[in-house]
Amino acid sequence: MDRATRQKIRDVSPEEAFVIIGTSSRLGNPVVIDVRTPAEYAGGHIHRAMNIDVNSTEFRDKINTLDKNVTYVVYCRSGGRSDMARDIMEEMGFRNVINVTGGFSDWEAAGLPVER
Repeated sequence: MDRATRQKIRDVSPEEAFVIIGTSSRLGNPVVIDVRTPAEYAGGHIHRAMNIDVNSTEFRDKINTLDKNVTYVVYCRSGGRSDMARDIMEEMGFRNVINVTGGFSDWEAAGLPVER
């Protein structure tokens, strides 16, 4: 997948996200960010996901420490907060941010792996 194609991907299903997360060679080892609250994260999350609560006052500061050239896969419970997080990250100069539509709810419903 070339750089222009990668930049056009903005929303994917949980199944597509699962493939992207496992495809380190083409997308440069995507980083998974759970933008839900710490309590939601503790209840279950995607493997290797870091937790940065989009509604936290520290969200922008924490995001600003990340490499803007890496591919990020962001998710929340149902897709709304992660859509907002993706937009914020893009405004901050991140170029490869992918939102998981349907969020963790659809991820679990699809039977995809979860860490608890």
